Amino acid sequence: MPDSIELDSKDAPPPIQETSHLGTRDSETLGVDNTSIIYYDQRDMQRMGKKQELHRNFRLLSSIAFTSCVMGTWEILLCANNQGLLIAGPAGVFWSLVWAYIGQLFVVLSIAEMASIAPTAGGQYHWVSEFAPKTCQKTLSYASGWLSTLALQSFLAVNCFLVARIILGMVVLNHETFVPRQWHVTLLIIATVLGLAAFNLFAGKHLAVAETIFAAFHFLAVIPIVVVLLTFTPEKQSAKVVFTYFGDNVAGWSSMSLAVFVGQLSSFLIVLRRWPFNYPNP
Repeated sequence: MPDSIELDSKDAPPPIQETSHLGTRDSETLGVDNTSIIYYDQRDMQRMGKKQELHRNFRLLSSIAFTSCVMGTWEILLCANNQGLLIAGPAGVFWSLVWAYIGQLFVVLSIAEMASIAPTAGGQYHWVSEFAPKTCQKTLSYASGWLSTLALQSFLAVNCFLVARIILGMVVLNHETFVPRQWHVTLLIIATVLGLAAFNLFAGKHLAVAETIFAAFHFLAVIPIVVVLLTFTPEKQSAKVVFTYFGDNVAGWSSMSLAVFVGQLSSFLIVLRRWPFNYPNP
């Protein structure tokens, strides 16, 4: 659902005079205290001729917490590194992670520039419509919107799949006689989707607080996990293996370079971002 709609000229709010400081008149026009973060958000929406439609209940701390939990970073890398390690080896996973972050940095900088010009959280489809040539604005914006929708659905499916695998892994760890089946994963994925849907439907207004709590576990849990891995690992590899060993191409690709490019999907998964339509001052 878009966070804003186009307004006709007769319904558009009066424009706000740009000044170097915040005035009382502006805050009275918006009906918001000019020291509030919402004031800046609504002022920018009026400047672009938009009307605020969604309530944004995230702030700086909760938005950082939510982004950290959605990206997963070290959790995702631990759960989804099997493809990269088997195909590209430890060096392939490490170096693909480095250039994935470098490449994503340019994407973030480009989005930040567009957000400074048109500070709306409608999504990439909105900026495509704003900055694309008039002859193809509608077509490109429509395609961008559907691609973003498909990406969000795929990202949800991947996360639910990883949650299902983690649950099955914990069961196998505690019950050695248990044999996991493929339909077990399917049922756990369905249960995860239903649980997430129920939370968003009935407790969505508490999502900001919940994500802050989850983020605390996200940052604190990495310490005991790293300690356990370092303590109970029977054999530690040298730095040369970590940074220079690209595996034996067990997948049978025509070249090691191609194998590394295929194996880098594990690294790219953790640099994915979620578009913050419910954050103030996007």
